[in-house]
Amino acid sequence: MGQVVSAIVPVALDVLGSSSKDKAQSRQADVDRQEIEQQRKADETARKRALRASVAQQRARFGASGVDAVDGSGEAVLLGLFEQTQEELDARAERDRLRSRAVDVGRDYSRTRNLLDVTETVRQANFDKTFTS
Repeated sequence: MGQVVSAIVPVALDVLGSSSKDKAQSRQADVDRQEIEQQRKADETARKRALRASVAQQRARFGASGVDAVDGSGEAVLLGLFEQTQEELDARAERDRLRSRAVDVGRDYSRTRNLLDVTETVRQANFDKTFTS
């Protein structure tokens, strides 16, 4: 009976340690996702600021050269700026989605690895118990 208890105690400690590791990794994943979201918001603010400045500069150039920003060519240039900005926004959204997915995959890998470690410890304890009995 003492051998069974001595074989189970390390397994129980591994399971408890694994649970605390999972919680810590989950908290870190949440922090990482929050950082990604904060960076996305900062990028969005900078993008809007840059777009406003770019549109203002382009309109100033149009005014200096006597081109009306509302006519066909002026409007096409401004629409091109907006389309380019939308493409950049889409690329950033995809990048952020991939970064969030990487955080989740890393956390899931760690959980799986911890589970494998615990399983291996249980197997080893059972093996030891079988041959020491």
